[in-house]
Amino acid sequence: MTDALKDLPEAEYNGVRFPVERLDWSGGNDLVEHVAYRRPGADVEPTGRRAYRGSFTIPLINTPALVARYGQLFPGLRYDLIRAFEDRPIATLWHPTLGQLAAGIGEVSEVATAEDRGGVRMTVQWVEHDASVALARGPDTTTPDAAQQGVSQLADDADAANATTPGYQATRPTVNAQLAYLDAAPRTFAQTSGALRNMLAPVVANLALPALSTASAHAAFVALSRLSSGVYALRNQLLPSPQRTRFYRTPAPMALWQVSLAVYGSTEWVTLLRSANAITNPLLVPAGRLLTVLPLPGR
Repeated sequence: MTDALKDLPEAEYNGVRFPVERLDWSGGNDLVEHVAYRRPGADVEPTGRRAYRGSFTIPLINTPALVARYGQLFPGLRYDLIRAFEDRPIATLWHPTLGQLAAGIGEVSEVATAEDRGGVRMTVQWVEHDASVALARGPDTTTPDAAQQGVSQLADDADAANATTPGYQATRPTVNAQLAYLDAAPRTFAQTSGALRNMLAPVVANLALPALSTASAHAAFVALSRLSSGVYALRNQLLPSPQRTRFYRTPAPMALWQVSLAVYGSTEWVTLLRSANAITNPLLVPAGRLLTVLPLPGR
C-alpha cells in the first residue's frame, strides 16, 4: 500500500492541498430529442452545456511518503478538509485534469478498513459553479497567458473590477512582490511553491467574500477568477509536474544542480536534465535558457 500511495496527483480546495487516489468527472451538453410519429430518428436540439461534476477519493493515510509531503493526514489534514468543505461549500478547486474552477461540495463520505490502520479514505462529490471550467480555460478553450507580466496585468484588472467590493483586499501589491522575489535570484522548489501560495492567498480570500456571490458582482468575480487561473497556470510553468514533460527558463545564470533543485526539488537529477538538453557546461547554464524537463523515471 505504501508504494501505491507514493506518487499521486494533487488537488487543492480553498487553499488546502491534498492527494488524490481516484478521480472521475462528467460534462457534455444537455440535449432534447424531438421525435414524430412514423418519422425515423430524432431531431436533436442542444439546450446548453451541462455543469461539470465528479468526485475524488482522498487517501488520508499516514504513509511515510504522504506524511513527508503533507504532514499528518489523519487526523490533521482530515480535519482541515472537513472544516474547509463545511465552512466554504462553494470555493476554488484546483482539479488535477480540469485545472482551476469554482466548485460546490456535495456529499462527503469516509471508509475505514482493516488495511488502512493509519487513516481513512474520503470520497468527495463536487459540481461546477457558474460555468467556471469554461472561464478558467479562457477564450477558444485555450489556457490563459501564464507569463509573469500577464499575471501582473490580471491583478490590475481584478483590483479595478473590485474597487467597490466590500472587504476586498488588493492583490496587485502581493502579486508583484512575489514576482519580484522570484525574479531576484534562482529559487528552490520550496521557495517557488511558497511564493506562489502567497500570491494566491489574497485571491482565495477575495473569492470567498459574500459580496461576490451576487449576480451584480459577476464581472468582479470573473476578473478574480481569471487572476486565479493565471496564477495556477504560472505555477504549472514554474513548477513542472513529474507526470508530464515541461519547460523551464532559467531566470539567472545557474549551475545544472540548481536547475535540478528548482524543477524537481532535489539535486540528484542532473543526469536526467543533461540527457534531455544539450548542456556544454553543467556549472553554468546561461540566463534565459529554455530547458526541457522530463518526467522522473517510474512516475
